[in-house]
Amino acid sequence: MELAEPGSLVGGKYRLEVPIGEGAMASVWSATHVPLGSSVAVKFIHSSAQTAVMSKARFIREAKVAATVRHRYVVDIFDCGEFEDGTPYMVMELLSGESLAERICAGPMK
Repeated sequence: MELAEPGSLVGGKYRLEVPIGEGAMASVWSATHVPLGSSVAVKFIHSSAQTAVMSKARFIREAKVAATVRHRYVVDIFDCGEFEDGTPYMVMELLSGESLAERICAGPMK
């Protein structure tokens, strides 16, 4: 996706709200599943990373593999697809809480 912004529709049914994370390859946004009114997270590859066919293939493989895992400590994948420009995305459950980085900075768990 060339320019992600609040209010953009993904897959015709997920409305982007605010960015919640970004890495070297992808961004994650909180979003609303418009027909159901439920909250989800949408991850999509950066357009700069998308130019590498390997990155796109790896992203889609990640979505497919993650969708097969069922465990209380692994996020559920609900959907995946591509924008009109070919940018892949995946839709997953939106979890609240601290990030791994925040947890590590907080020190050992008691």
